[in-house]
Amino acid sequence: MSSKFIQGEELNMEVISLIRDARKIILLVSPFIKFHPRVVDALKTHATRNDLKLRILCGKNDDQISKSLSYETVRFLQGFPDVEIRHESRLHAKFYASENASILTSMNLYEYSMNHNIEAGVLFKPKLLLGNSTTDQHAYGYFEQVYTDADLIYKREPQVVTSFGGLRKKYSEPLVTHDELDKYYQKDDWPYQAAPAASNYSSSGGRNRTYSNHTRGGNGDEGYCIRTGAVITFNPRRPLSSDAYYTWLQFQNEDYPERYCHRTGRESHGRTSYRHPILD
Repeated sequence: MSSKFIQGEELNMEVISLIRDARKIILLVSPFIKFHPRVVDALKTHATRNDLKLRILCGKNDDQISKSLSYETVRFLQGFPDVEIRHESRLHAKFYASENASILTSMNLYEYSMNHNIEAGVLFKPKLLLGNSTTDQHAYGYFEQVYTDADLIYKREPQVVTSFGGLRKKYSEPLVTHDELDKYYQKDDWPYQAAPAASNYSSSGGRNRTYSNHTRGGNGDEGYCIRTGAVITFNPRRPLSSDAYYTWLQFQNEDYPERYCHRTGRESHGRTSYRHPILD
């Protein structure tokens, strides 16, 4: 294990390198989070990776988490295939880690802190969770436990499909399996209705009967996601669930063939799209 005292711009760059070079897990523990543009760019390199776990823990502001985790940051995080967001009201420490390095620091993962504050930290570069018991492993173990005990706010995870007797693994579209964001953010802030909570999914990750019945007609304000068939608010200008919307954002193709009619939920066989979400 090696350790190094870091400060100022060197601290900023090491945080960014830690995020960019991660291959299995990124754990970000900070009471206040609003990503600096350079942090956003580093995270974007993992935006489509199903095999990397992104774990976020914020703190303070128990009754108004939006003060600890910015709305823009939440929207950005929702686009990752494997992401969890948790909250711990007593959190004051700051810790950033991957499987390759960890940083124990005074600096919040906040744009203002990275630009203006006098901050310092200690960088550890071991192989986390391997070898003899070391300072970094104790730190990682401690914060992993703090993270696990914290309140889960949001979870999106990839669905694994195996073939050839389990020898080959591939991923289907990720699903939101836990979503309490509406408790902490104003509904008017969200461009799309919040994704279904865990209760709307079976223990195996699939949709329950409520979301798989695509043949019944819409009534009143009820509509259907044109990609997944999930029940959402009827609005031809917003024909995707939030989960499907953030997947769509990767390419933003308004004419991409979708699977269901937004009004009725009937299978469209590719005849609907973001631009034309309703069957004739």
